[in-house]
Amino acid sequence: MRNNTASTKNKSLSGISRDTEIFILGKLLFMLLSFFILIQTGCKSPPEYRMEADRAATLIIKDKQKEILETTEEFTIERPSDILRRRLLIEQDLSYYGRSSLGTDSLISPPFWPDENYTGTYPSSERTLSLESGKTLSLSLVQALQIGAVNNPTYQTKKEGIFRAALDLDLKRNDFRYIVNSEEESSFSVDRTGLGGRGEPVKGAEHSGSLQVNKMLHDGTKFAAALTLDIVKLLTQGRTSSLGLSGDASISIPLLRGSGRHIVMEPLTQAERNVVYAIYDFERYKKTFAVEIAERYLAVLQQLDQVNNAAENYRYLVESARRSRMLADAGRTTEIEVDQAVQRELAARSRWISETALYKGSLDTFKIW
Repeated sequence: MRNNTASTKNKSLSGISRDTEIFILGKLLFMLLSFFILIQTGCKSPPEYRMEADRAATLIIKDKQKEILETTEEFTIERPSDILRRRLLIEQDLSYYGRSSLGTDSLISPPFWPDENYTGTYPSSERTLSLESGKTLSLSLVQALQIGAVNNPTYQTKKEGIFRAALDLDLKRNDFRYIVNSEEESSFSVDRTGLGGRGEPVKGAEHSGSLQVNKMLHDGTKFAAALTLDIVKLLTQGRTSSLGLSGDASISIPLLRGSGRHIVMEPLTQAERNVVYAIYDFERYKKTFAVEIAERYLAVLQQLDQVNNAAENYRYLVESARRSRMLADAGRTTEIEVDQAVQRELAARSRWISETALYKGSLDTFKIW
């Protein structure tokens, strides 16, 4: 009995070692298979996917610009960090609340942020401006247009509308690309009760993986293929099936509902139109935006001329009132004429103050517009 017991224990230990070896070997083979599948299908981090989407949208926008405008221009939705407002706060030592007043790139990144360069700095064309502390900043019309394009929220919204339309077009194009999906599953189970509660513990390891490929044609035909791998069957050659590798393919062709190239391609065609419409709308807005900026810029200059004219008229009437007082003292004019000259002086002063207030209001409106 003792020998039989020892023999049983040796068999049990040998069985555990064999199951463990099968599990480890199967896991290694499956990891190699999974690694091969990931290399073939591609595995990227979230920042890499974001950068890939940005590149795809930018390429679409350039292609559409060349197609409808017969020219291309640099396009980006990233707002520069060194905008004029930030430079004025820093270079002229103006007071501000905190880091949030300078921009998102000045904020402290939260822990475990997935993309370190997401809030990076972007250069601006406003570096051509020279800022000196305590001196008034003078802008030309071209500089005002450049600063307005960088800082105006509506201008930024129009650009982001083009970018969203380009992303939507890339998503619609993705419906007609090859879509590759891969999955893997590993499990190890132990049944300590044995067969019927009287045998040795039963252990089992299962490794399986699948690779799926889907493709939709322009006429609505859908093609799907799947490849499934079972490591256990490959290693043990079980009696149920000696095949550890199986595949499946199917083709779906719509005959009535959803059939026809013009129906299947309509979402893609509409997405193409949306990009074209967004570019045309932005080009039109740029022209109207430039005209509005120029109008407001020239209105400020016109109002400044009104202030200078009112100031010059006020100085002239001050001298006229003084001359009238001296003539009255010499008996060469009446007091009524002196009072009339003083009245004209006060009216000119009131007009000068009003014109100055209007100029400051128009200038403030131009700054925040």
